[in-house]
Formats: sequence, structure tokens, C-alpha cells
Amino acid sequence: MKSNNRADFIGKFKFWMLIPIVIMVVAIVFGFVFGLNYDYDFRNVSTFDVKFNTTVTQDEYKELTTQLKGLVKTEFSDYRIEKIGEGAQNGLLVKIANDNGDYDTAIDELKTTIESSLIVNCGDKITSPITITTTETTTILPKNASSLIGFSALAIACIMLFVFIYYAIRYNMIASLSIVLTTLLEIAMLVSVMIVARVPFNCYFVISFFVMTLCSILISTYINNYIRSNLNVEKYSKYSNADRVYDAFRRTIKPIIIFVALVSLSLFAIMFFGDLTLIYTMISIILGLIVAMFVVYFFEFSVWSFWYKKDKDATLRRKIENDKKKANQANKTDDKIVV
Repeated sequence: MKSNNRADFIGKFKFWMLIPIVIMVVAIVFGFVFGLNYDYDFRNVSTFDVKFNTTVTQDEYKELTTQLKGLVKTEFSDYRIEKIGEGAQNGLLVKIANDNGDYDTAIDELKTTIESSLIVNCGDKITSPITITTTETTTILPKNASSLIGFSALAIACIMLFVFIYYAIRYNMIASLSIVLTTLLEIAMLVSVMIVARVPFNCYFVISFFVMTLCSILISTYINNYIRSNLNVEKYSKYSNADRVYDAFRRTIKPIIIFVALVSLSLFAIMFFGDLTLIYTMISIILGLIVAMFVVYFFEFSVWSFWYKKDKDATLRRKIENDKKKANQANKTDDKIVV
């Protein structure tokens, strides 16, 4: 197999690794300056319903939603407005971040403004006889973020322990250490990307870590099988260690990119019809897929290209020993014929 005309990503390993290093450094700075961007699951949230006395039309619902967002936006910057129920367009749910209870009075004043001004602001676009009422303000207490992180870390650790043992039995200890190091780098990189991109951490963002971990394991297992299948006496003289890695790269990169692209497009379609929480979850999963693909191809491949040299050298020694044995047997046969 020719190794010319290829992207020498292994030779530029240290340059590729600058990408996660820079992202992590920026994430540390962002973390200290701006803090983590926790979603409403981990914050104190005040919520109330804006109810219509009748089911409005689609156009009226859009207009009421637009005007409601305008009223809320004038007082608060961190809020969400969600539809109540499925299909019945007769209400909206307002959520406002109220971490220390500082906005209790402002929220009560906002509710009064909504009841008195929302219909007026809509002008002639509302034809149905609608009456606007608001419910009592309730408080959603924040969940324990440390508990979620702890259970997630435990789950991923259990998965990686199983994978570590499986790789050690099926391949070798070097392959086991390789997948563990790759997973640790992926977790650190994904957290850093989410901090830099200000993607909120919520109860659903852990899905991205599991998606990333499982995708990495599947890709790694396939490539491990492919590379090791070429570690034999017959093909050794034709395949260098780097050639095997590049061949695996060439054979897998296109289908993996197509798979990630199709999944991402599907998730973007879901995001288009979802609320903010669903949007953040889909973004997290897409980030998980992209990070998994990047780290496996440009970190683990490079690690394999160096660590599998040990197997390569062992194979070479076996080949030399076998050649010597064959030569000795041939010499002994020739001696017997001469005698």
C-alpha cells in the first residue's frame, strides 16, 4: 500500500493536540470569569401560567407569544416561555431565573402588566373574545448538581472498567490504556467546549457524554480489529505500522463523517420543533459526536501508531526466527543429501 499523497496527521500529532489544549485553557478562564452556565434544573426558578379563557387560533397564539416575550424581556434577561399542553393553544408557561429571590416583587408587577396590557399590545390581530389571567407564582428548587455529576462519573467509570478488561483480554494492555486515555481526553474536551460555547448544563446533557463514550468504543473496537488483522507474518513486509493506521483512517473516515452528518441533521430537525431544553440537549449530543470523532481519529490513531510498534517489532522478531529455522532445516537437508 502506498503511503504517498496522504494527510500526515500522525506526524503533526503535536499540532492537532494544540486544539484541545487551547479549548481547555479558554474554558478554565471562562469558568473563573463567568462561571458554569447551569440550566434551570440547577437554579432557583419562578414560574407562572398565562391563561387564555378560550382556545385561540394559530395566528393569534403566535401574536400573543410575541407580545408576551416583549413584556417579559423588558424586565428580565434570563427567562423562558413554553406552550402549555399539546394542541390546545390556550396558555403559556413563563419561567424566570430567580436565584436569590430578588425578583419576587418585579414578577408580581409583571403579572399585573400582562393581565392589563397583553391584549392591548396585540392591537387588531386578536379577534377572539379573550380574557388573560395569570396563576400564582411557584418556585422550582434547584437539583443537586454534584449528585448528577457523581452518578454520571460512576456510570462512565463502570463502562470504562468493562471496556478496559475486554480490551486487555482481546488485544493487550496498551490498547486498554489507549481507550481509557482517549475517553478521559474526550470528557475534558467536551466539558471545555460546552463551557466556551456557553451550552447550559442540565439533566439531559449527560446523554452527550454517554453518546460520545459509546461512539468512541465502537469506532476504536472496529479500528483495533482492522489494524491487528494486518499484524501477521505474511503482510508484515508489505505494511508498515503507519501504513496500517492510515489505511484504517482511509477506510473509516468517510462513513463515520456521513453518519455524524446524518445524525446531526436529524437532531437539528428535532431542535427546530423543540423548546429550549430540547435544543440544548440536541446541541450537547452533536458536540459529543463531533468530539468523539475528532479525538479518536487524531489522538487515539496517533497513539496507536506509536504503541503498536511494539507488536510490529515482536512480529518482525518472530519472522526472523522463522526464517532462520527454515534456513537451518534446509541446510540440514542439504548435508544429508551430500553424505
